[in-house]
Amino acid sequence: MDQAPLEALLPYGGGLLALFVLLWAADKFTGGIVEELGKQLLGRFQSNRQQDVLKPKALRAYTAAVRQNYSSHTMGFRRDDAPIMVEKVYVPARYEVDGERLALEERLRDADRAVIVGEPGAGKSMLLKSLMLQWAKNPSGRSIPVLIDLHLYGTNRSNLTDLMVRSLSHGKWQFTPRQLESALADGRLRLYFDGLDEILQAHYNAALSDIKNLARQYHGCPIFVTCRDEVYDGELAAEFGPPIAVVDLDDETLRLLLRHLLESDQRVEALFRSLQENRPVLALARSPMLLTMIAYLYAEGVFGGRGELMPRSRWEFYERPSPICCAATRPEGSARSPGTAPRSSSRSCGKSPCC
Repeated sequence: MDQAPLEALLPYGGGLLALFVLLWAADKFTGGIVEELGKQLLGRFQSNRQQDVLKPKALRAYTAAVRQNYSSHTMGFRRDDAPIMVEKVYVPARYEVDGERLALEERLRDADRAVIVGEPGAGKSMLLKSLMLQWAKNPSGRSIPVLIDLHLYGTNRSNLTDLMVRSLSHGKWQFTPRQLESALADGRLRLYFDGLDEILQAHYNAALSDIKNLARQYHGCPIFVTCRDEVYDGELAAEFGPPIAVVDLDDETLRLLLRHLLESDQRVEALFRSLQENRPVLALARSPMLLTMIAYLYAEGVFGGRGELMPRSRWEFYERPSPICCAATRPEGSARSPGTAPRSSSRSCGKSPCC
């Protein structure tokens, strides 16, 4: 009598037992495959999420950030430290080959690596900002420019990865080191490192090592570095080749910059004549930064209505009390003042970070 209830349950118990055995076998023999497939699907999902930062919506946000961040340039000597608009005053930088002056922007478009050197105020930073703004007019997700201020290297233990991530992050779009790695590996970034000479001496060698490693590892990403000519000692030659030197303004580009700055042909010609009659100050005016200073002081009436009070020497230009010495000089050791690189500069007058 006790047998009947057990036999009655066997069909159900047998079915449950068979199902249990089947599930156990599936887990035993296919569990590894299922787990691996799950990992691959998760990896693809995460990869797609990473690339979202460089897709149209994020790219539009980055383009807007580029326009906002690089459309102006603070000179450090204008009243109230008012910036100038880059596209309004920029004149194309040039380099020289066999006595012929050529457009530096064209050279960089065809290059994968380059170190751009020049005297303080030669227009190296303005060149990079101009390249960023040119890209923003017709942005492409295939070659995204990134401008990195090297004077921040080492601050709060920041390395190149930190600085690149910071430059790519904007608003709600926050880049991560993993996303940076993916973009670099795909060759989607065009890197502009500005101000190698502004890195503090304690961090200089580490920065050089980081830049070299970056250039060796990511051949698909063009990389460009700017530095003062008196500081650069060919440390990146193996990876970047010989440096490209920005040349001084010739008469044509000097007058073009004056037209951008003064917006009056009459005033441009008056100041240009004064400079031609004053060779020591004309030599200073071959620097875009110093010409901008001179034009500003002229517009403020410091040199008289026709430039008749123009200093007669470089020494007098810097010694005369003017807004330059008061506004352009920064406290030693400030974040934006040039770092003490391995080679000391013998050309700085100590009055302005631009001279």
